[in-house]
Amino acid sequence: MQVQQRRKVWIDAANVIHQDPETNSPDGRILTSAFECYEKLGYEVGAIMTYRSFHYYKLRKIPGFKALKDLKAAKKLRVVNFDDDKHLLDLCVKERAWLVTYDKFDTKKSDDGSEIERQRALYPDLPWEEIDEYTRGTKRREDGRILSNQHWSVRENVFYDPEMPKAPRSLFSTKLSKLIESIDELDLLLVKMDGIAEQYNEEDLPNRVDIRKRIKILQGRAKGLRDVMPDAELDEDSLSGYTVVELKSIAKGMGISGRSNKKKEQLIQMIKLHTNPTPEKRREDAKRERAKRIQQEGIQRMKMREKRRPKPKDKYPKTARAAKKTKEATKDLPTRDEERLKQVRKEQQEARRMAGRMLRSPPSSDGQERQIPEGEMKTAKCGEEVKKILGNIPIPERPTERSTLLDYIKAQRNSSWSSNAQDADILNWLTQRGLISINDNDGKSVEYLF
Repeated sequence: MQVQQRRKVWIDAANVIHQDPETNSPDGRILTSAFECYEKLGYEVGAIMTYRSFHYYKLRKIPGFKALKDLKAAKKLRVVNFDDDKHLLDLCVKERAWLVTYDKFDTKKSDDGSEIERQRALYPDLPWEEIDEYTRGTKRREDGRILSNQHWSVRENVFYDPEMPKAPRSLFSTKLSKLIESIDELDLLLVKMDGIAEQYNEEDLPNRVDIRKRIKILQGRAKGLRDVMPDAELDEDSLSGYTVVELKSIAKGMGISGRSNKKKEQLIQMIKLHTNPTPEKRREDAKRERAKRIQQEGIQRMKMREKRRPKPKDKYPKTARAAKKTKEATKDLPTRDEERLKQVRKEQQEARRMAGRMLRSPPSSDGQERQIPEGEMKTAKCGEEVKKILGNIPIPERPTERSTLLDYIKAQRNSSWSSNAQDADILNWLTQRGLISINDNDGKSVEYLF
């Protein structure tokens, strides 16, 4: 693969916005600066981060979070509920794009000394030599060692990559290419202006609030201008001037398959259909992408369950007779369903025990424990008690599904809880406060954010 065929850049958003050496804290304006850096070089730029990171930045109210919201609204920043690093790698390979990150994707050691396998170990079939060659931020040495903190840097929330080559000139253009590019540049400029205005205090910029409101209005108008633009159509006159070999090169760069034995007119039609697909093709592509995403999420959940599932201990040494003894020993071992049932029962017993402990309030001034009046605790208070109890439970032992968490909340109920504090209301309270997150795709799995 030659460099001139790479016209797109994908950014590891969470990795980039944490690289300000001055503050050592995340700043969304760094991502805006990275977009500006690579778009000025002529690249098509995109970024990815997880929903968990996006929600964390929202709760912390980090500088430049509005820039992240604007990039997300402009569909330049993708927020996903699965492994963002694996998704980045897949996109870079599929779309023949550059990757911007300091992440080496290698195996790491936890605090207890155990190894945590990451993408290089989990997905050895990926073309890692090609990925390392076109990653901005890491460099592969001759001995195979991967070095980080290469190529680009951040100074005062400004992103620099001085040695990045310019994007190659596109082999073809549309009739509206220049106008659409100008509108995209205007949108990014407004995001940058808002980030700069955010840095000033009220003394230096007394009307800062009014200025940012006006910038927001301009952003809305720029988006409206982009929305009313008609679909870009290929300039057929320019395509007809290319040879068959050149058209095949264009189709290859766009990721079009089945081009090898096609004639010139057929290749032009394939390129046109790829750029301006029919509604039927768009639906098929969306369905295919959705199926792939669901498959990836399922694989990820299965791997997580396998890691949490307890494994039987090997009671016998690895001798010549070990295989036979192990087979005999595993005859009476419980099945996975039985193990899961025992685990659920254990969780319910622990929940009832802890609920009994919570029946009493803290001691009164005379040192005697007083009983909480029946029905006194409302939804918010019950939610705080549930959060407190969950916080004392190790993360691997917490309920991982919505139904299991509802059963757990039900097990905590006692006479002091109000009858109006329904289990579902308490679950919604935990979600609204950003303490937990319910997976948007399946609506079942629970992620703890505290």
